[in-house]
Amino acid sequence: MGILHQHQQSPTSKGSPKCDVWDGLVWRCFTGTININNPPFMSIPGALAFSIYVDWFNAHGKSTRLARIGPIMLIYLNFPPSERLKPENVYVAAIIPGPKEPTALQLNYLLMLLIKGLKELWQDYHFLPNSTCPSGSFICVAILTAVADVAAMRHQQMSLDGHSSPNTKRKMGQAEELPNELTKNTFHLISAINIATSWTVLMDDMTAFAEHWNKFGLSNQHLFPKQKSKPNHHFSDHIPELFQLWGPAQALATWVYEHLIGVFAKIPTDNKICTLINKIDIFTLIKHMN
Repeated sequence: MGILHQHQQSPTSKGSPKCDVWDGLVWRCFTGTININNPPFMSIPGALAFSIYVDWFNAHGKSTRLARIGPIMLIYLNFPPSERLKPENVYVAAIIPGPKEPTALQLNYLLMLLIKGLKELWQDYHFLPNSTCPSGSFICVAILTAVADVAAMRHQQMSLDGHSSPNTKRKMGQAEELPNELTKNTFHLISAINIATSWTVLMDDMTAFAEHWNKFGLSNQHLFPKQKSKPNHHFSDHIPELFQLWGPAQALATWVYEHLIGVFAKIPTDNKICTLINKIDIFTLIKHMN
């Protein structure tokens, strides 16, 4: 059980580097209720926190034939980052068979079945005795966060207007100022991205990100006054706050989880969806029996 309690040994001071979701305020302060006087959930013996991840892949690989299958996976956040996403530590809770991605209403119905089972584990739930815990053990389970692509981020790029745009039709005096301003604009964007994608962040990094991102935004407004703000521009305004709540972005970034989808996508199926689903079920069963 020692590996499950490593999160309790991570530094708690405000000035400490944030390296994982363990270092975020949500992990430290989440009580599971609206009563702020309750003890933090993760300080309770037997408290288990998971993230839930859903994504889809084409069961026919790179073929033009489409059959979208979506595993619903629970990732055990009590494990340290080095162990968290190993296949033997990931629980495939359900498989959405497709062949099309479900609507929001259909997905909610499927998730209700999972939530019903998880609600039973929200209160103290006694496991039978085993070799490591002869007297049995009590656990309490919570889904702490959901990890998924944001549709606006997936489909909308932070693109600039084309050369035929009215924004590029400037007077010569203004055009002479552009190279220097574009350099500064690019500098602030890259500086902000470097901080946002770091594996470790400090309080000073959060302040620096906000400064670079604000200057990038002001520069954009000056250089491209008719360019409309995109949803990911607005989302990025909240990155310093998210650092505080969840630790560095890399800890819960979707790309970290997407390699699990790649494992399933490589399973040979003979172009039969049922074969793939059965193999995923067997893979999950054997994995959790070992």
